[in-house]
Parts: sequence; C-alpha cells; structure tokens
Amino acid sequence: MSGPRVFILAGGLGTRLRQVIGDSVPKPMADVNGRPFLEWLLILLRGHGLRDFVISTGYKGDVIERYFGDGSRLGVSIEYSREASPLGTGGALRRAEPLLSGGDFLVVNGDTYLEADPRPLLEARASSGSVGALGLVEARGPRKGGFVELEGDRVVAFREGVGTGRMYAGVAAFSPEVFRAMPGSERFSLEEDLLPSLASSGSLRGIPMEGTFIDIGTPEGYAAARATIGRGSRWAR
Repeated sequence: MSGPRVFILAGGLGTRLRQVIGDSVPKPMADVNGRPFLEWLLILLRGHGLRDFVISTGYKGDVIERYFGDGSRLGVSIEYSREASPLGTGGALRRAEPLLSGGDFLVVNGDTYLEADPRPLLEARASSGSVGALGLVEARGPRKGGFVELEGDRVVAFREGVGTGRMYAGVAAFSPEVFRAMPGSERFSLEEDLLPSLASSGSLRGIPMEGTFIDIGTPEGYAAARATIGRGSRWAR
C-alpha cells in the first residue's frame, strides 16, 4: 500500500495491567468495549489515511498475529517484526529496520491512543531536517511519561519520569537516519536512551497536538479507555 509506514510497538509485558486483564492476552489486546485496544488504534490511524503497518510483537505475540493476520479484514496491510526475547522499545525498533528503511516512517506506542492526525509530524521532521519529530500533549496533573524542554520547536532535553508540562504522546516521525543514531547495545529504550541522546544533539523537534490522549498502561488509564473509546459512532466502524 502507498503512504508512510507506521511502526507499532506492541511487544511489552504489560505487568501493571495484568491485575485487571489477566495474563492470557498481551496488553494491546485488552478488551475495550468489545474490541481489542489495538484494533481501535488501527481504526483510528486508518481514519487518518494510514494503511501500511509493521507491528512489533513479543509477549504473547501469536495472539496479535492470529487476530489481525495480514490486516486485510480491516482494509490495511500488516507485517510483523518479532522479538524472541525482550529488546526494549529501542531494540524493537532497530530489529524492524529492514521493514522501515525505505523512507520516513511513524512510530506509535501500542498502548497509547491520541485522537489526532499524526501525519503533520512527518512534515515537521522533513521541513526541519531533524532526525525525528515528537507529538506532544500537555499534562496538567502529575503523570508518568517522557517530558521535554523546548527552545522554539527544538527539543533540548528529554526525561522519563513523573511530572507535568509537555509530554511525549507516544507518536513520532523519524527518518532512516535514526538507525545510525542508536546505541551499540542490543537492548535499549527509546525513552530512556535514544530520545535523550537525540535531544542533546539537537536532532529532535516537538510538535504540540490536540485531541484525547489515553495511556492504557495502568488500571486507571485502561478504565479511561473503556469510558471513552468506541462510545461514539465515529470510532465504532
């Protein structure tokens, strides 16, 4: 399919959510109003004109692959990048390089939902000449996540923790140059290793985005997803 590829990180263990959903399915497959969360995410992205996906699978990845197959049921194309052992979010991205090196691509967390069109991130990355562009939302109360400091639209610092302010919304655009900026270790984190390094070198842009933002990584976030996603006809198709 034409258009940019979207890489979805769906291989995590999801330990904080197991007390709610059990351990029979991976976190992205948690039921949200009759459909797996990951299906709602794909429907959302498809609605923004994105139809070419690579899904990174790890823990119980066979559940994801059996359910979605090649994506044709949803009118999209899906390939899979499989982790035999946990590689971290950064290591998972590097493993998928052969499937992503043809041009700019989007990266989306498989446990976050931002009701906004991510394609402007591709435009921001290309026009700035940076390695990556991060979608940002405003955390007005204390939240756990990746927080940025900006000078204009340039990210000058990225830190993972609990805080308020401009927070990474789990969606980003990268050029293939990102693979040459990665550390040498096989297992590493985007949020703790790669993004701070790119920020310190001036290679990241931060783009504010508007729309409902939900992280299902905690029981509270999962409850918010069930109270919000799929409740209106717009996302029930």
